[in-house]
Amino acid sequence: MLADAWGNIIDEVTYADTLPWPINADGHGDFLILIDPDLDNALPESWMSADVFVGVPDRTPAFKLTVTPNPTTGLARIESEKPLLRVSLTDLQGRVLIEEPVNDVFAVIDLTDLPPGIYLLKALSCDGETQVGKIVKK
Repeated sequence: MLADAWGNIIDEVTYADTLPWPINADGHGDFLILIDPDLDNALPESWMSADVFVGVPDRTPAFKLTVTPNPTTGLARIESEKPLLRVSLTDLQGRVLIEEPVNDVFAVIDLTDLPPGIYLLKALSCDGETQVGKIVKK
């Protein structure tokens, strides 16, 4: 179970040490590692076992995404090296606050009405790749 600082459950996984789950992660050595954070962690095939701590995988971004200014007091310009199809902004609880179609290499989103804090930006390129970034609202 994964919980936030207030005890709210963010995610929970029920797993087993029998097939179809990786059987080496049976509580006596190996442990489970989520292969990719974009996979459904409720499915056994989304996990692998490991006998050494490998840390968080180094994920090379699918494409470069720049947000300026960041932090912002209102408007933020998003620039991409690939044409974007859509951008969305969520709060840290995963609620979608803004979602806009783009169809260009840049977009502008307005955070003026949002309270100060940290927000997650998700950009979907026209070729189906996604990139996630952080926007800070002052």
